[in-house]
Amino acid sequence: MRKRGPGWMLPLALLLLGLAVGVLLFRAWIADVLLVRLSYYLWQVGLYLRERPQGLYWALPIGVGLVMIVVILVRRLDIRRAPKLPSETVGNLEDWAEWVILASVNPYFNRHLYRKVVRLTERVLWADPFSSGGTDERTALGVSSLPPAVEDLLRQRRPPSFAVGPEAWKLDVIVQYLESLLEVEDDR
Repeated sequence: MRKRGPGWMLPLALLLLGLAVGVLLFRAWIADVLLVRLSYYLWQVGLYLRERPQGLYWALPIGVGLVMIVVILVRRLDIRRAPKLPSETVGNLEDWAEWVILASVNPYFNRHLYRKVVRLTERVLWADPFSSGGTDERTALGVSSLPPAVEDLLRQRRPPSFAVGPEAWKLDVIVQYLESLLEVEDDR
């Protein structure tokens, strides 16, 4: 790997050497024209500053500091922004409906919805709150045979293809089956 030296040093050294030569050659002109005019200008500025009240010189930095503090506090408090309106609460059913709509358009949503349906089906089939444990939960729920769509869902664990929507893996049949398992008769 090649080392790169400071390429700016040579032009800077040449510039400083040229300035030194120029100052030596034009020493009298620089002293008469530039330095006399510059010192006269600085003397006038000093006179102007002395005739102003000294309290102004103290008030100016204090005022600038106060303005900076106010600006920092305003930015930190976010006074300028309008308050956010409370977002509309979306329930679980609305979430599922949105996923079903999106799954027919986008393959990513199709895969996500498929995974969500698999997890929900597993929870419904194997999580019986009335079973004492140790027995097969399917028989505790009275589930002896599963519909083919549910069997395929649990066996494949992935949607059949990225191009198909929930209709291809029979989401409506799975939902009807899960509803039938979760229906509770009201004896009131």
